[in-house]
Amino acid sequence: MTEIIYFSKSEKRKEFAVKVLDLFKNQIEGTVFIKPNQVSFEEYPTTTHPDILETVITYLQDKGHEIICGDGQGIDVRSKRVQDTSITRLCEKHGIQFKILFNEPMKTFKSPRGFKVKMSVLPFKADSIISLPILKSHPHFRMTGALKMIVGYLSKFERIKMHMKIVKNPWKIMAETNWLLMNKDKTRFHLIIMDAVQTMIHANEFRHGGKAVDLGYLLAGNSPSVLDIYGFSLLKDVEPKYKNKDIDYLPYIKYATEYGLGGPEYELKEINL
Repeated sequence: MTEIIYFSKSEKRKEFAVKVLDLFKNQIEGTVFIKPNQVSFEEYPTTTHPDILETVITYLQDKGHEIICGDGQGIDVRSKRVQDTSITRLCEKHGIQFKILFNEPMKTFKSPRGFKVKMSVLPFKADSIISLPILKSHPHFRMTGALKMIVGYLSKFERIKMHMKIVKNPWKIMAETNWLLMNKDKTRFHLIIMDAVQTMIHANEFRHGGKAVDLGYLLAGNSPSVLDIYGFSLLKDVEPKYKNKDIDYLPYIKYATEYGLGGPEYELKEINL
């Protein structure tokens, strides 16, 4: 099945988000879990741009949806450091309590392949999930995109095991956890709005050596795999370490595709703003 990637070569985040939400308004149901990318206390492009988050929140509230919003920051960042950010302030402004997922209930889930992972139960309580990743490089997992957003749902110990690699295969844990989130209850709707107006090369945060560069794209779709495949092709133009790499450089995409999470074929559809 050919997946659709909606895109715009534009910085008009609000307009893009509204048009994407309009496209899927009849599929977005009930309680919506919004997953921004708040890996630390740094602002955009480390963290989801406030314009996209606020547009999604106000759009959903106008339609009468209940909203849950949260993320789990990097394991080297104390919860206190992410309690007062542009993300948390926006949530408070609109009457939403931002959930630090490390502080919320966790459960061990098991995939059909026997893979076990401990993660937050909050997204499983929602009828729809909207993920708001930043497309950027990553020092350990090679790229941050749609699939890697799942790391924010994991327990601290699972994340430690991912970073150690010899304890738990990080590529499989990303693919398996995405499968659990997207297929455990197939009635749950998923939408991804990815910001690639600016990206980061060398690393995913300034504090780790990341450098912000212009890329100029906004992307959206239902398949995290195809968004990452296309996102990787865009990042190759600005990230030197990707220059001679192909998609096999990101093994978790292969696993995700094999597990039925979309790809490798996709069609681009431009959204005119």
